[in-house]
Amino acid sequence: FTPLLKMFGVNGATLLICAVAIATMLVPVLTSSFAWVFGAFLMVEACVGCWFACSGTMRSMYIPEAQQASIMNVYRVPLNVLVVIGTKMEELAPANVVFCTIASWFGICFLLQVALTLDSKAKAKRA
Repeated sequence: FTPLLKMFGVNGATLLICAVAIATMLVPVLTSSFAWVFGAFLMVEACVGCWFACSGTMRSMYIPEAQQASIMNVYRVPLNVLVVIGTKMEELAPANVVFCTIASWFGICFLLQVALTLDSKAKAKRA
């Protein structure tokens, strides 16, 4: 993971992690092969683990330390809503719809990370 950070930086690594997560969530939509789906789920878990490491670094970069706890608690609510929706969808929708929805959520994450990366580069140029 460290070489990835050295090569791309934390923002670039997070973009790559989101892109890989999108691709791996689409694997169950495209195939029903146990080996491919199992490998995709392992890759998603690796992406989540790497993302947590990146998020800790980005949190210290973008959120003032005195306000971190309050800000991070506010974002737990929408995260928990997404977890409930994803879990409930398993009962209400076909599996390919569920995985496409989760892939689209990773896509939104990717787009938000692009915006954050561009904003931080613009601020660095002005400074």
